[in-house]
Amino acid sequence: WALAAEADYARGAKDAARASMDKALQARIRLAANNPEEAWALAGTWRLRATLRAALGDADVAAESLTQARLLAETLCTRAAGAEGPARFMIRTLLDQADLALRAGDLNRAREAADTARSRAEALAETHQTAPWLTETASCWDRLGEIARAANAPAQMQDAFARAVELRRMARDLEPENPLLMRGIASALVKLGEAALDAGAPQSARAAFHESASLRLHLADTAPSDRRAAYALAVSLERLGLAALACGDRNAARGAWEEELLLGERLFSDDDS
Repeated sequence: WALAAEADYARGAKDAARASMDKALQARIRLAANNPEEAWALAGTWRLRATLRAALGDADVAAESLTQARLLAETLCTRAAGAEGPARFMIRTLLDQADLALRAGDLNRAREAADTARSRAEALAETHQTAPWLTETASCWDRLGEIARAANAPAQMQDAFARAVELRRMARDLEPENPLLMRGIASALVKLGEAALDAGAPQSARAAFHESASLRLHLADTAPSDRRAAYALAVSLERLGLAALACGDRNAARGAWEEELLLGERLFSDDDS
């Protein structure tokens, strides 16, 4: 029924998608009532229902579904006594809740969910000191930065994005050759640079964008046929040009944008609007 709901959504049958997803949920509830080991699958179905209903524009139903997933996950995490898999499920449920609330403009609910996730992730990062938990914690700070952006709180936004960058650096130091971690730092640096640019600190923004572009250049050189890597580099170069222009360095801005244009010519065909 869950797969049917996805298929219904893909073909634009919204009411059928809602009905199919509810049948999947009802089946999971019956399974969990008779088999305690099915409780995690039920929590996952609540999350899946939230994703579907949010995509269909049913924000209130999606929020209630995430509340149900969170309540169930909290109970299951208590029983799991600190196991990493349940903890990760809980944190990502909280981040889903924060994202949905942020899109709906409910900044207080978004902040509460993201900060609860951050608190849980930080405790596990301190205990385990592994790259995955450091990046989970960085993701929580990233959400707090986005919430601060929406609340027009530039100081909090810069602090949150700076913390996210630092955590991703720590994770990369543990696994220096991991390209996923390098991509994570590069993306976090773009957000940090944008926050600095918005706050009127173009030199700080320029430094962040320059480091992001350097990382993405390395990734693009390592995988020359990867269009995603080339596009990401173009994004960093575009921001670097804006920061250089804000610093009064028109030549550096032009150089960054010329490099971006060269990437654009490689990425897109002449008839690609």
